[in-house]
Amino acid sequence: MVTIPIMALVKQVEAISQQKFDKVNLRPKTLELRIIVDAVNLMSEKLSSLFNRLSNQTERYRNFAYSDDLTKVGNRRAFDLAFEQILGDSEHQSIGYLMFVRLSSLNQVNHTQGFLEGDAYINTVRDVLSEHLHQQNIDFTLYRLNGADFALILEEIDSVTCLDLCQQIIDKCNAFEKFEYESGTAHIGVGSFTFGDNKKVILEQVDNALNQASISQLRWQAVNQLQVVKSNDTWRQQIKSLLANNTADFIGQPIKSFSGVELYQEWLARFPDPDGDGDGDGDGDGEQYLPMAELIPVAIRLDFSQKLDELLVQCAFKKLSQHNGHIGLNISRLSLLKPSFQTWLLTQLTQLGAKRANLVLEIPERSLFGDTTNFLEFIAKVKKLNVKITIERFGAQVASITHLRAIKPDYLKLDGRFTKNIHAEKDNQLFVHSLVNIAHGLDIKVIAEKIETQQEAKTLEMMKVDYIQGYLVGRPESIDS
Repeated sequence: MVTIPIMALVKQVEAISQQKFDKVNLRPKTLELRIIVDAVNLMSEKLSSLFNRLSNQTERYRNFAYSDDLTKVGNRRAFDLAFEQILGDSEHQSIGYLMFVRLSSLNQVNHTQGFLEGDAYINTVRDVLSEHLHQQNIDFTLYRLNGADFALILEEIDSVTCLDLCQQIIDKCNAFEKFEYESGTAHIGVGSFTFGDNKKVILEQVDNALNQASISQLRWQAVNQLQVVKSNDTWRQQIKSLLANNTADFIGQPIKSFSGVELYQEWLARFPDPDGDGDGDGDGDGEQYLPMAELIPVAIRLDFSQKLDELLVQCAFKKLSQHNGHIGLNISRLSLLKPSFQTWLLTQLTQLGAKRANLVLEIPERSLFGDTTNFLEFIAKVKKLNVKITIERFGAQVASITHLRAIKPDYLKLDGRFTKNIHAEKDNQLFVHSLVNIAHGLDIKVIAEKIETQQEAKTLEMMKVDYIQGYLVGRPESIDS
């Protein structure tokens, strides 16, 4: 029948409009239809090739500007951008740890064994660091600062986990130590950082710890040994109390177009301190809320993170039922990747009813890495419920474009390290412009976060970014105020 190949062509054209470049394999009997099918297939092939070239060009440029040639991890420039952005991030006010790993015998190996052996040594340590941290489900970013030095930015871990990690890495490195490594395989210096810290001071402190580690029997040294402020038992009791209280508050920060129209508010959770003593010294004079930068890594270590995310979702959905606008909700990567949480969240979304059309789920870019088959199926089910999706901190890892095409999020939120002072950063302008082109080619809108100046906003508007978020358009405020 003539209608069969025509319907196949219609479906193919619809797929092309959604950036799916499949071919029609059906061969019509009539010459005229065969010509049309061949022409549409050729168009699909050329569009697919064009899109892939644009994607590859973006990844090649990122590798050129921000990646180390040998190890393919971030280079010194990428580290500086990331660390400065974290220390200046007034929204998340992160607490984390900076770890320097020095290959103790690299100079000796280069001189006595040759540079090829030295390169193999470097890549082996890179693999040890990456594989172990992935196995531990630790949120990390790895950089190579110079010939012998790696840097790790560690987020969402606490001091106990950090100190244990130092010893674990040294043990892993010792396991492949060779006779030629006269000064050992590696040594480590580590120190904590928090929002507002001076970058130069932190680098000097960790570097001093690294130098001390070179003469330490342990082969690692921490700045001031990272004092533990609260015991596990204290934290465990506090988390159990806030779960029993079954309440969470939120502050909201708007995301707006350049004309001032609000897209949605990102809601950030705050958990009331069950003891009314946020500073943990027992005198009752602390802040009203538990410090999230400390609570999150402790909850992960003590295996409460999913329960906290479930509490966050339940409280947000309850408030959403009384809220008129659209909201964005952040959920941790660890919870999103758990089948038990996925099942639970789909049930909650179904029960939310029509209000779920006002919900935007913000997903960390890191969720797109590794074995994502189950995760992609979960996101597809969420989207069928009319919930919108934002991939946040996009660009920090350059998630696979294939995953973007599979997920088809509604929004990409560019990582703040690439948008800060973008009017003066030519490399960042080229990179962001490429990401915007790819996103728009997939009908995905682009959000730039951490925008604080008119110069940044004007540059991003010229680059066709769709929305901005930051102090320039609105500070975080209590949603109940």
